[in-house]
Amino acid sequence: MTPNAAPAIQDLGQLDGALLIFGGVDGNLDALEALLKFAAERGIPFTRMIYTGSVAPFCAEPVACAQQFAELGIAAVKGSFEVDAPQLAQGAGVVDLSEMVAPGWKRILEDGLPPELADWMEALPAELVFSLGGYTFRVVHGGVTSMEKLLFRSSAGPAFQPELSVSTTDVVIAGRSGLPFTRLFSASDGPGQAWHNPGSLGLPPNDGTPRVWASMVRSASSGLVFDHMPIAYDHRTAANRLRRQCGDEVFSRWIESGLWPSLDDLPQGERRRRGKPIEPHRVTFGLGDERTQERPEARSCDGNLA
Repeated sequence: MTPNAAPAIQDLGQLDGALLIFGGVDGNLDALEALLKFAAERGIPFTRMIYTGSVAPFCAEPVACAQQFAELGIAAVKGSFEVDAPQLAQGAGVVDLSEMVAPGWKRILEDGLPPELADWMEALPAELVFSLGGYTFRVVHGGVTSMEKLLFRSSAGPAFQPELSVSTTDVVIAGRSGLPFTRLFSASDGPGQAWHNPGSLGLPPNDGTPRVWASMVRSASSGLVFDHMPIAYDHRTAANRLRRQCGDEVFSRWIESGLWPSLDDLPQGERRRRGKPIEPHRVTFGLGDERTQERPEARSCDGNLA
């Protein structure tokens, strides 16, 4: 293995205490700093923070966000950006041109990527595994079978089944879709599995508010508890930074309005929820009758909401 070669899977071992989970920083330095303040106020160390990948391309500060991660040592998996950016910074590789218009990509291509950050990105694993409270977890960017996989709250149950089967864990944590949700699935030959997406920290989830999202995961006497939490931050500063540094208006309006500029990737279930504020909620994943479960063929459920 070369010095910068990435392990396919990094094992974090047995973790204890509440974990802070987040995804899609998307170059939003103001949101990242708000999350770090949130963690500090609650005494959550960097060793109990987990990130599902993609420090860019949409907002203004991809390099500054990457530097924060590299310096703090927060456990993270590769997103498609971390795969492509080191190659593009060296004049190699290919990326979807539809993403090239995003401000984060423009800044990387115009300003370059510091070698130490390219090394950090290349060394990130594709997956993380760990255990908490007797449950096993697998962390991926989009899906277990592909980092480009997009799964949403309203995705049909069978779409999750190949991913859960390949995971061989109790819980899969994934990002990419940008919308916070937890789905629970029962099994005829076992205790069932959970799919958890903490949502995006960098951009609001099309709910008409500027809030971004993260989650806390902890073990309890009844099993696991997933708390979906909005993170309030100075979104006006983030939007103005994007306008000032990148001349962008599309993503700046997204930051301010909380509404996605395009619904192309969204299934009908999520399109119908456009502009409807998401409330903080809790999902429990317990044992026996205490576990809220969904049959694989069922359409959608967030589990127990509190």
